[in-house]
Parts: sequence; C-alpha cells; structure tokens
Amino acid sequence: MLSRVAPWLASRKDGATAGVDVRVLGGQDTDRLRELAQEDNVANVFMLSHLATAGTAGPTLGGASILGVFDGGELVGACWTGANLVPVQLDPEFAGLVAQHVHRSGRRFASIFGPADTVLALYGRLEQLGQLAHDVRAEQPLMTIAGPPAVTANPSLGFSQLADFDKILPACAAMFEEEVATRRSLEPGVLQPEGGRADQAGALPRAPEQRRPGDV
Repeated sequence: MLSRVAPWLASRKDGATAGVDVRVLGGQDTDRLRELAQEDNVANVFMLSHLATAGTAGPTLGGASILGVFDGGELVGACWTGANLVPVQLDPEFAGLVAQHVHRSGRRFASIFGPADTVLALYGRLEQLGQLAHDVRAEQPLMTIAGPPAVTANPSLGFSQLADFDKILPACAAMFEEEVATRRSLEPGVLQPEGGRADQAGALPRAPEQRRPGDV
C-alpha cells in the first residue's frame, strides 16, 4: 500500500514550511474559511454544508474541529477532523503538517475523502505514523450535473419520520458495511445521542403515501 502514496511522502523540503502554522479554527475564522471553501464549491460541498448548518468554524458539540493551515498569517488550507478527515483547498505539500497534528491528538478516523492528491498525501504521512487503512481508493469519482436531469424525478419520494428509525438503522449499517468493509454495531451504547438520531432519520427519503408510523 505504501507504494501507492509514496510520491507524496516527502513533498516538502527541509525549511520549506517555515512560517506555516496549523491550529484549530474558531468562530473568528468562519468568514475566511467560507471564502476558502467557495474557491471550489463542488469539491468542498461537505464543508460548505457544515458552515451553512452550524454557522461557525469553531469546534462542534460532538467533538469535531477544523484545522487551519496558515502561511504568513493567511489561511491557505483547512481540514475537517471528526469521524472523518476532509481536506479543504489543502495543498498536498502541507498535508504532512496536518497529518502530524491529527496524529498527536490520538484520534482515529473512519476515512479520508477529498481531492486525490491531498488525500493520498495525508494518508501517506499517517501510514508512516502507524495509522493503516483497510483500503486506498486512489480513483473515486466525484460526479456533478450541470444541466437538466436526464431522468424524471420520482414524485413519490418524501422524508422519513423518527418512528421509522429502528427499521432504517439496519439498512444504513448494511450499506456502511458494504461500502467501507467495516461492520458497525447496532447496540444502543454505540448509537449517537437522541438528537443526532432524529436528525439522521429525518433526512432519509421515503414514500409520502406510506407515512404511517412504522412503514418504510
């Protein structure tokens, strides 16, 4: 696996990171982070969605935070650090600094996703530090649509209700296992707090004519 990420392992020469600093972002960094993410609305849709919902670049109540990379005091890159690592406009040459920072935190991450060059650079350094992945997908397409959809939307789709949660959860766990090849426990002790569960269940589509509690 190391050979797949080796080109990025020593991307910065000695002294090339002088003046570069990595720190956790706070609320005061929100506007600049949003501007940075808007440089590529498609690649950074995850971060833009988070900012639209949370309204701040500061740490979340769930323990996630956003690292900022500053070169000469200017924010030049960022990386979401929660259950996953998600780089934002992060030059692969700075990825090693971010990887070292997150490694020192002692956290483990389910995945790293984003532009391939940066993701491979992040993982290349994390692998050196002993954090090994189950799989490296160097070619993972990000698809967009620029014109009218070629397929007619299904008018019967709606939103689930919290009453559907217990039936939807096993399906979500099965999908996760098939995609990531890691089994997720359905025991109550590993589920998210009740508020998080409600938010997740409420965002899953279902047919509006079947909105009776317990029907999915």
